[in-house]
Amino acid sequence: MTVVSNALNGSLKSVQVFTSGTAATYTKPANIRNIVVECLGGGGGGGGVTCTGAGYASSAGGGGAGGYCRLLITSAASTYTYTVGAKGSGGTTYLINGTAGTATTFSGGTMSAGGGAGGTSCAAYNVNVAIAAGAGGSSSGGNVNFTGQAGGLGLIYTTAFVTGGLGGASHYGGNGVGTAATGGSTVAGTSAAVNSGAGGGGAAAESISANGTGGDGGSGIIIVYEYS
Repeated sequence: MTVVSNALNGSLKSVQVFTSGTAATYTKPANIRNIVVECLGGGGGGGGVTCTGAGYASSAGGGGAGGYCRLLITSAASTYTYTVGAKGSGGTTYLINGTAGTATTFSGGTMSAGGGAGGTSCAAYNVNVAIAAGAGGSSSGGNVNFTGQAGGLGLIYTTAFVTGGLGGASHYGGNGVGTAATGGSTVAGTSAAVNSGAGGGGAAAESISANGTGGDGGSGIIIVYEYS
């Protein structure tokens, strides 16, 4: 066990939540002495696919979740600079991977929760194959630093069983789902845009000439707990 501090006085007075902002300024309220800051990076988007017709299948990996860090700051300064990480976008077609989410930082980058990587796109296949997923974002600068969960592999067992990869689940929100494609269909990866820091699901297609779009990741977030 590691004790960060056992000599704090006062009580929780307020909480501030930041869901956007680039090189923005956090201002500590006048009656606040200590703060606890949580940072979560943006989630990566799922990969896109292209399928070329009957007897072929295509799948893509899910995006990784953003990293997470938490820091106790005693005798906090009056202001700090922060940036909330942006979500990654889903890939739209063959060879268009999901884009990575970006890092969430606090205090000019002293705390950094990295964005999750995007899921990998895939061509049309008629053989069993697994498609790479996005890695989770790394973190630093906190008393607690966690790497985000990686996305799930896109899978083609046979041309009759095809599914996009799951997005990585984040510290604060559920992941985007990679849904199975059957019966000559294209299925887009589910967006994780409403789930902070989660990865988007990968797309899938089976026995159809069409493109499929991966799901977007979830944007980052900062939560500041303010103590007297």
